[in-house]
Amino acid sequence: LVRSYSIPPAFEPRAAGPDDRASRPPPGFVAIYKEQLIRGLRLPVPPALAEVLSYFRFRITQTHPNSIRIVIGFLIYCKLCSIPYSLSLFRAAFVLKASFPGWYYFCRRAGDQSRGDKGCQELFYKFPSSVKNWKGDFFFVKSIGLDATAWRVGPVKLDPSPKDLDVETLFQLLTSKVKLTATKFSSKQISAAGLMGTLSGSSGE
Repeated sequence: LVRSYSIPPAFEPRAAGPDDRASRPPPGFVAIYKEQLIRGLRLPVPPALAEVLSYFRFRITQTHPNSIRIVIGFLIYCKLCSIPYSLSLFRAAFVLKASFPGWYYFCRRAGDQSRGDKGCQELFYKFPSSVKNWKGDFFFVKSIGLDATAWRVGPVKLDPSPKDLDVETLFQLLTSKVKLTATKFSSKQISAAGLMGTLSGSSGE
């Protein structure tokens, strides 16, 4: 995994032992799932993804791999369509949901039919509906670039559609005819969207 996904040595990746739990990483570390990497996550964690996690106050470990795909895919989509990305724009397109206690995922924001609001259109094409048997395949990395967020367990509060969005940017998103194939994102797509960063002081700079 370190070789395949070019994980920088500064993250000190560690294999998980038989008694390790993703919810109880070593001090200063966080658990990452193999399926999250397959769905588009790269280290260091893109600042936009870290901002999403910080806003909703849950760990990357608690994020369903398909939701990693949604965030990464949305960033690629914005880059592809020359749409200025912002956290508010992401929140206008997606809402957070809870599945089992302690696990979270994003889904497309629905509109208010009574007001003729159709919500955000479908942005992705060939988006896999589920990922099976992923929770046991994890490892630990240093939590560089991530807030020290406590393990969250509980319901999700309603997140109203943000009011501070630029009207033209929102219109551009809602009227775009582009559909992004989301079966698997290529390294070229991820890199072009600026999601393969380097660490300060690393050999990649």
